[in-house]
Amino acid sequence: MPWGISLAGHLTRAEMCWFDAVKTAEAADSIRPGCSAIMNSNLKTAWAAEMSRARTAYAAHEHALAVHHLERAHILGQRFFLTHWSTHWWMLKLGFRRSDRREIRGQIVRLAAVIPGYIFGWVPKGNTGGADVSAIKPMAIPKDLEALLQDYSVSRDVVGRMLVLAALAALALFVLIR
Repeated sequence: MPWGISLAGHLTRAEMCWFDAVKTAEAADSIRPGCSAIMNSNLKTAWAAEMSRARTAYAAHEHALAVHHLERAHILGQRFFLTHWSTHWWMLKLGFRRSDRREIRGQIVRLAAVIPGYIFGWVPKGNTGGADVSAIKPMAIPKDLEALLQDYSVSRDVVGRMLVLAALAALALFVLIR
């Protein structure tokens, strides 16, 4: 499958990455090239399960149930580029299916915001990702998801990404002045 996004209900590349890890015993060693190995296996499994439930509900035209599972998938996957982007993509697809202009506009903006959010490491902890809530508002994490996100630290993510960006900038500067 190409890196492009599937419009026909097939798995996106991001979903293929996580499903590969979920269905094999050696999760970290079996992730496709180009897929992040940072997400721990329990979190990957939970995210993949929520996305599977969301796709099933989407296929059955059970829109409220699809929204519920997409919001939970968003909470679980928002720290990681591919899972975050994929969740918003499915929210956009659902917005189109429901002819919900507000959701469509909101998801287009959020899809674009995934890139700087990932680069700078800042995403609002617990945010459900729908256009009905502020894109920058932290929210309470559902009790049953708390254990999966116990190591989630927005400030650690921001500091880590800033260090990587600083190192890349220093490298670029070094290459330019040589």
